Amino acid sequence: MNFLGICETTGLVYEGPSNSRAQKVHPAPLLTPIRFTNDAGIPELKTAYSDFPATIFQEDSFDAVTRIRRGRVFTSQFINSQPFRWHLIDHPLLSPTSPEVHLVTYQHDLLPSIAKLPSSAHHPRVILGRDPFLTFWKIVSIEGSVSNTPILTLKALLSLGELPEINPEKLPNIIRKPLVDALEKVDASINRLTPTEVIDRCRDALSILFGHACGDRGKDLMSAINTLVSLDDRGEDLQYNASRIIARLHSRAKPTEQASRGLREPSEEDAHLSVRCLWFVLVERGWAN
Repeated sequence: MNFLGICETTGLVYEGPSNSRAQKVHPAPLLTPIRFTNDAGIPELKTAYSDFPATIFQEDSFDAVTRIRRGRVFTSQFINSQPFRWHLIDHPLLSPTSPEVHLVTYQHDLLPSIAKLPSSAHHPRVILGRDPFLTFWKIVSIEGSVSNTPILTLKALLSLGELPEINPEKLPNIIRKPLVDALEKVDASINRLTPTEVIDRCRDALSILFGHACGDRGKDLMSAINTLVSLDDRGEDLQYNASRIIARLHSRAKPTEQASRGLREPSEEDAHLSVRCLWFVLVERGWAN
């Protein structure tokens, strides 16, 4: 069916081949606000009528193990006419005077902006839900159905997990506030910003930690690590190696490094690795649980 209608009063969902002839969908499908974005930010949720989102995702299936969702996108094309008048075609007394319902109406979205992208381009990220309860997804594939409605297959972006529970009393007084602020920025970036930005936030936090440890907050992370290694009579420590990984990933994100050394752009998996390395350092130092 090409059109969806939602009853503002009851929340019942209807569908039909046109925006005036409806039959009730039972059981009602899961409908979620959807946004697409190519940058690190979260675009504003546009509305079609009252508090109804302008674009919605109708879920057809979900696999909790693989975290794969399939479904279709519907967009309101009738903002100035909402709610729209529909006739109930599944009513037993179907006639020119069939019962009518007024529905917030959506038409299937052909996703023209995505269809125009070259095959080599990355698909935009997908954000489902309403603030503050958002989930983040990547487009695995888009298929055209018999009715020409694109069917999206979405996979949840890697859940980068949470940072460990920090024990502020164990942090050195002089860096307690800047380090806590830096860790809050890491936490805010997880699953919301690009992999490069997540890596950068992790590096910023470790720069504060190791800069303080070597007595020079102005040192670059790698320089601070090397200084501490030279002073550490225990030799190499896993904390240093974990921190080097983040420093290396930060360097790999630079366009000049990618061009000169033929490196790939950082991925979600790289961001995941950075968060876990930061987690390890904080727990290993006894500053977090």
